[in-house]
Amino acid sequence: MKARPAWPLLAQKAEDAVNAIWVELVASRKRIEHLQVSRTRMQNLYEDYKRRAAQAQEKLHTMVETNSYRHYMTQLQELVQRVDKDLQVAFHDQQQIKDKLRKAEQHLMRMQSLVERDLDAVRKHNRVLDQKQMDALGLTLFNLRS
Repeated sequence: MKARPAWPLLAQKAEDAVNAIWVELVASRKRIEHLQVSRTRMQNLYEDYKRRAAQAQEKLHTMVETNSYRHYMTQLQELVQRVDKDLQVAFHDQQQIKDKLRKAEQHLMRMQSLVERDLDAVRKHNRVLDQKQMDALGLTLFNLRS
């Protein structure tokens, strides 16, 4: 009796799926990291511009300049809010990928278990077959001596 070739093939397919999901997870982590860096950079830019606006208000300036400062700061705040939304989506996507990875790893463990179970059945069958052959050989030798 030979081991079935389907189980190792299915186990390999499950392992490939797990590896592909790991690649997705790494890409998700990089995206989150990139968004966090962008958010920090924009937040720092906003704080710097806010400080400059406060300094500019101490000096004489026109209404156009004041509106320009306010408009630019509003745009920066909107960008920060958009990045925050993107971060929420990215975290949600990452959680879904983690759930998918957990399920894929469970499937892989089931496939590996089936491979082991099949190999154990083959080993057991071979032990029984060997034992029968040894018993038959022993009987033959006993009968030849008698």
